[in-house]
Formats: sequence, C-alpha cells, structure tokens
Amino acid sequence: MAGKWSSQSVPHKGWTCTSVDDLGAPDEVCQMCETQDTRYVHHMEHPDYPESLAVRCICAEQMENDYDRPCRREKALRNAAQRKRRWLREIYSKVPASAADAVTTNQHSNQGDSQSHLSNRAFTKQSRTDGVQSGLPM
Repeated sequence: MAGKWSSQSVPHKGWTCTSVDDLGAPDEVCQMCETQDTRYVHHMEHPDYPESLAVRCICAEQMENDYDRPCRREKALRNAAQRKRRWLREIYSKVPASAADAVTTNQHSNQGDSQSHLSNRAFTKQSRTDGVQSGLPM
C-alpha cells in the first residue's frame, strides 16, 4: 500500500462522502493512495481526521467500506457527462452548412489600424435589385 494507506494516523474505514466532482480530465492525484490521477473526485470526511480528502473511486469504496455507492455516484457523473456530449453534438450537427459557411472574417484598415469583424450573411436580410427581401425566414 502506498500513500496514506500505509499511515497509521489516517483512519482507513468509517469515512463519509460529501460530494463528487467531475474534473473533465484526470488532473488530480488521489490524496489517499497518492499514485493515481483521477477525473472523478470523491470528497471524503472522517470525524477523527481534521481535513477532507479528495480520492478516486477505488479508495472511496475502501474508505466507506461500501463497494456499491461510490461506483453509482461516479456512474451518475459519467452518464451526465455523456449526455452533455451527445446533446452538444446534436445541437452543432443541426447548424445548416450554408449558415456555417457564410461566417467570414474580413480585414478592414482604419487609418493604419487593422480590425477584424465577423459578418454573417446567412442571418441578415439583404435587399435584392428587385426590392424583395432575401435571407432566412424570420
């Protein structure tokens, strides 16, 4: 065992999970085993330990002496992240190609200062020569 698992001053059982966070990427080292990077951080507290520990799922299971709840908490976060990715992919797949292609960057010179701005021709009404308004339906 590595990290705080090998320390007698740190309780190994009887911890309570106060919250779970999704960091988006495995950016934090588990504070209990101190060896594994983790994406889903379980924040654990113990009445006989002065500080809260941010740990990975495997360590949370052992600290709580419950091998079901930490997995369910993490699975709920994984599912929420997956739903968000699918939702964003669906939203962006519905953007019309002509509208996406119409966004252009134009360079304008104003007394030697270069400014860039976006013009979105697909979403603006423009007058044609015959006086009829064109563009996307409003």
